[in-house]
Amino acid sequence: MTKVYKLKQHVRIAMPWDDHYKYFSQSTGIPPHVINYQHFAEIKELIKKLPTQFEESLDARQFNGAISLPQMKELMKEAQSEQNAAMAADIATIKKAMEDGKLLSVDSSPDEEEDPDYGKQFDLHLHPDGTLRKVPPDWTFPMNQLQQMYQYWHCGNQLQKICPMKYFHSSDVSFLGDSTRIRLNEVKQLMEIIDKTASQNGAKPTKKMNMTSTNTCFLRGKVGLKIPTTTPTRRKRDIGRLKWSSAITYLPKASKKRRVD
Repeated sequence: MTKVYKLKQHVRIAMPWDDHYKYFSQSTGIPPHVINYQHFAEIKELIKKLPTQFEESLDARQFNGAISLPQMKELMKEAQSEQNAAMAADIATIKKAMEDGKLLSVDSSPDEEEDPDYGKQFDLHLHPDGTLRKVPPDWTFPMNQLQQMYQYWHCGNQLQKICPMKYFHSSDVSFLGDSTRIRLNEVKQLMEIIDKTASQNGAKPTKKMNMTSTNTCFLRGKVGLKIPTTTPTRRKRDIGRLKWSSAITYLPKASKKRRVD
């Protein structure tokens, strides 16, 4: 008994009616198993709603909220792919019409002799040495793609009021050095071959040409250069996008020795 009394001082004894809720649950009159069942029912209902909440969250991110960066890239890629396919189809249709001569008749363009105001849209440019030339002092020889160069050859640069390159003389480019006169000669050789072949294929170039008639002549005349349509790796080659400086390498060596007068 002595040990029991000694242990008593270390033991706290509490009764439900002593208001010690730390040791006893508050009395509500509801059986504990009923309260637990209610908690389980609420948890079950929350779990049932989770799939719907996930779907609503995903829908909101795609349509009503912020789109993630990967989703945005994918959407832009799909839109660009569709747009490129439509543009490629339109370009192919226009090229086919131009090659067939159904888009615009080249011979329908008025010749320069029938339009006395044609030359007024181009300027002569004064250079520091006091010489009037068809190009401005800051002009540099264009190293364009072949089709772009053909357009420059027949149409010039209307923004800078530079006449078609086919009217250039060696004196117009002499201020850039002897190498530029050689370049002019090489371009002239390429253009003459394209013009000759285009004429043989029913698209004769005229003195005054617009962009449409120029492109028609190019499409009918580029075969005269005899440039392979496939690369050494058997990939399709677009001759129009080939640099004119690369196209000149396909000419016979005898032709390259000519010079501009």
